[in-house]
Amino acid sequence: MLNTKPSRYGDLKKFIITVDGKDVSLAVDSVEIYQDLFTPTWSAHVRFNDTTNLLMTIPFKPGSVLTVSIETENNGPGDGEKEFEFVVYRIGEKVFQNHMQQTYTLFCASRAFLFNQGKRVSKCYSEKKATAIAAEIVSEHLGGSVESTEADDNVHVIIPNWSPFNAVAWCCKHATNKRAADYVFFQRDSDSYVMKPMEELYNSKSESCGVVFNQRPAEIKKDGEYENDYSVSIFHYEVEHYDGASNLSAGYYKNKKLSYDMVNKKWEEKIFTYGDDCSDDAQMKSWDDPLFDGAEDANVTFLPKHPGIHEKHSYLDKQDIWEGSRKSAIQKLDQEKLFIQVPGSAGFNEFIGKNCEVELPSQQDMDPEEKLDKYRKGRYLIIAMSHMLSRSGYVCNLELVKKRLEESV
Repeated sequence: MLNTKPSRYGDLKKFIITVDGKDVSLAVDSVEIYQDLFTPTWSAHVRFNDTTNLLMTIPFKPGSVLTVSIETENNGPGDGEKEFEFVVYRIGEKVFQNHMQQTYTLFCASRAFLFNQGKRVSKCYSEKKATAIAAEIVSEHLGGSVESTEADDNVHVIIPNWSPFNAVAWCCKHATNKRAADYVFFQRDSDSYVMKPMEELYNSKSESCGVVFNQRPAEIKKDGEYENDYSVSIFHYEVEHYDGASNLSAGYYKNKKLSYDMVNKKWEEKIFTYGDDCSDDAQMKSWDDPLFDGAEDANVTFLPKHPGIHEKHSYLDKQDIWEGSRKSAIQKLDQEKLFIQVPGSAGFNEFIGKNCEVELPSQQDMDPEEKLDKYRKGRYLIIAMSHMLSRSGYVCNLELVKKRLEESV
């Protein structure tokens, strides 16, 4: 659902689109900008209604630089100006309406998206933490910086001609923090990236965006003036829960790893149980049934081991630590999702990967004293965001995840 009506008239103070320095704002119908924790760069779709043949007169081409400049004034969080910069990589959805009018879409991405296609990492990294390796790769090959939380252990690895983002994804997969393999890597701003554990992003006050999303009137006036109210009203919301069958087969609740030690000639078995890597998750799990607690045989992997084959810190020697946790951790971003739509604000792009507070109306109809949903109020992690911009308004669609319920069931 796209609500193109802003919260108040005039909230979107500036909306300027340029291509290679030329203002094309009047030909643009809408702009959609996408941010995601699972996608290392931002992307954008810019939809044109062209009556002056801009395709040929500018011209648009792969590699053209497109900027989107906006300014909002909502008397709330995120007010100010922001300029997004993208590179055009495709022109599509072209339709001739008549001989003087055509519509089409420019598909754009951050510059690093294209850099990544043309670069390869072939290097040995020894006695370095996975977070330091990722930061070195991004700096050397993509010209960016990484804000990270240091991983537990050093590793020894040879990156065999992978793209930079593929190499960084490997680092996220094998990095652990407090024995949990829950690192994510994403873009927070131009040439600026974050590589941090999901639990830190979800639970740390320093990673809070400081905003409450709710379904009550925000920005209440006092003596004719708006008070500072760091809450944002929700236009519309949907809730998506879990898929128990999918979780079982993927090892979310429990998984097993079998390994054979080639040196000592013996089998080893390692069972991961939900919450082994995060005690808070275990305490507030959303089920209480032996069917899910005894599911280690639903997901079994096998690894032949050769201890000491590498002199220094082979990541394979530590697979018992990270593999089971990684299977469960990544799926935590696919449980208890909340989709909300709120008035857009120029600074909201900084909220990706931040935690926030949400107040939802109570679903406990039998208890009139419960004003808020006791299970799904409280803290959420913002894992995806789309900015929906047009001359008539600006809204943001946010995808939030509740890593654990506020009360155990």
